[in-house]
Amino acid sequence: MTSEIDTTATTEPDTNASTAQYVPPEDLSADSVRQSVTQILRSLTQDAIPWQAQLAAVPHGSDFDLQDPRGDAAVLDRLKATADVLGKALTEGTAGQAVHAGLSYLAEPCEALAKDRSSRNLDALQAAFVKHYRHELDSMGGAMGKLPSHLRTLSEIAAKGAADCDPKAASRIKERMRTLGNATLRQIDDALVAAVSREERRRYVMLRDEMKDWIKQRNARVEASEAAVAELAVRGGALQNEGLIQSNRMARAAELAAGCAKLDGLGRHVNQASADAGRFAARMRAVLLGARIDVTAVLQGASGEESSTAA
Repeated sequence: MTSEIDTTATTEPDTNASTAQYVPPEDLSADSVRQSVTQILRSLTQDAIPWQAQLAAVPHGSDFDLQDPRGDAAVLDRLKATADVLGKALTEGTAGQAVHAGLSYLAEPCEALAKDRSSRNLDALQAAFVKHYRHELDSMGGAMGKLPSHLRTLSEIAAKGAADCDPKAASRIKERMRTLGNATLRQIDDALVAAVSREERRRYVMLRDEMKDWIKQRNARVEASEAAVAELAVRGGALQNEGLIQSNRMARAAELAAGCAKLDGLGRHVNQASADAGRFAARMRAVLLGARIDVTAVLQGASGEESSTAA
């Protein structure tokens, strides 16, 4: 034995230390996990109230499609299936290619704007239009110029979030819980064997019985947490993989935006009022709305309600 067991210790509360009532922490359960997930989703929904109508108009994200309402278990199954596909793409190094291909619809107006910028010659009517709306076009051009930086920031945030996410953390805690107290029970058994007096043996027998009861309760708590741990692993894995995919997607969108953001000269700002600029803005908005839907998809199905893209 490397340490001695204090058989004289008491578990009675120290009334002199504090008068506050001790409230034991809540055991991890599927209900507690889903309550937390639902609260997070509700908070995010409140933050997105200004864009609710636009979000509702987007049927699904680029990665997750949870529109088929088949209950909570089905949502988790679909989350895991999609997360596994994303994880395979990340592992095999094909995620970048898939993201580039998926953003081809955004590249098209960017290429058109770049081409138009290099070849446009303004006629008298266009020149008058640009001169009259110079302030508005300058403002639009300035906003366009900041877009690549904002997208790169989103890419960095997504990458950091993925790095900080550990889908296996709860599983590791559960495995430590599974053996917690076993070493103490062995120490008590060893001390019982080495005890000399009847009184000493009596105290160790009491300690051993109490410890065995505690271990039974521990095993029951670990077993009761199985569903919660499994759900956390699914949602955490989906969030981590989606974060890495979104980091790639925002970085690629930043590259495309940078290609059509440099507008030099008054005559070039007419591009901001072109049909290609309108298409680019609409498609960029779709990219960002889809990204939000994909990220919040990992929170769907926790409340027992059908998933909603408006989240």
